[in-house]
Amino acid sequence: MPMPQRPLNPSPLEMVIYNYELKARAFHIERNKVTPANECEKAKKARIAKCERDQQHLRIERRKIGAQVKLHEHLQAYRDACATMSQEELAREKHHPTKTLRKNLFAAGEPKPSPIHEAHHIIPGKGRYLQYQMMICRLNLHSYGIGIHDPLNGMWLRNYEKNKPDDWATPEASGHRSLHCTEYERWISRKFMNDNVPDHVFVGWLKDVKRQLRYGVFSVDETTPGGDS
Repeated sequence: MPMPQRPLNPSPLEMVIYNYELKARAFHIERNKVTPANECEKAKKARIAKCERDQQHLRIERRKIGAQVKLHEHLQAYRDACATMSQEELAREKHHPTKTLRKNLFAAGEPKPSPIHEAHHIIPGKGRYLQYQMMICRLNLHSYGIGIHDPLNGMWLRNYEKNKPDDWATPEASGHRSLHCTEYERWISRKFMNDNVPDHVFVGWLKDVKRQLRYGVFSVDETTPGGDS
């Protein structure tokens, strides 16, 4: 069985498929090995059982990839639709519930890390405290053809600060509910009120904010108005 070629500049989905090909190749090489002539019955049963377990695991992985391919197609369709819509049309898209964002994050290779994690919009759909500024930021997002549920505008955060000890994926970040506060909206408004920049710069800002949130460069105290307290 030939060694699969690693794709150049692969997308997350392409890497998932490539890694599956490597696993499938290793499985078939192992399964097709010549059986030792002196193999006892116990060893034979163990070998067959392992083969069946590995084959079942690959079957489950294959089905997961199939689901991810389907979600990836939905994400591409979502982005294509957003690219043809006006700012006003994009602004009318509901930001809650977050089901679409959750699916799009998974399709972009960012699966939900744990049951305590929630999907967070970097630029809010509406905002609570600085709603005028948040609407301008959202319109600026849409002016670059990016929908509110695009994974560029989303990430996973644990729900509450009290669950920090159980958060292995984003332990340095603030809890999701804590971020719905004046301080966060003021920070976002300083970042995204300007729309007079090239597309790649605006997208770069989104990625930078995502990184700062994940690693706690920006964080809020639990006692901040609108937080968990």
